[in-house]
Amino acid sequence: MRKSSLAGKIGYISIYAVVILLGLICLLPLWYIVAVSFSRASAVEGNMVTLLPVGFNTIAYEEILGDAQYWRSFGISVVRGDTGRYYQYGFIRQHGLSSDEK
Repeated sequence: MRKSSLAGKIGYISIYAVVILLGLICLLPLWYIVAVSFSRASAVEGNMVTLLPVGFNTIAYEEILGDAQYWRSFGISVVRGDTGRYYQYGFIRQHGLSSDEK
């Protein structure tokens, strides 16, 4: 096993720090959306939500999941996705575009 130099260790630490920072930059806005979705409306309007929900509630999710139009739309999305997937699979099989051919 080869010993790492000080410059190599600093390089690895720098790379990990940059990757972690970029990961947080990407994930924190998504986490904020989740926190807002579980917060009460007055806390969101008052701009009091940070990274944790304020006045935790699930009213928004209860309304969405209780709506029949949501489930119809969701079912249409699933059917369209599966139809496209099976169509594409059939096209690939029919035309011999398999990735194992050389």
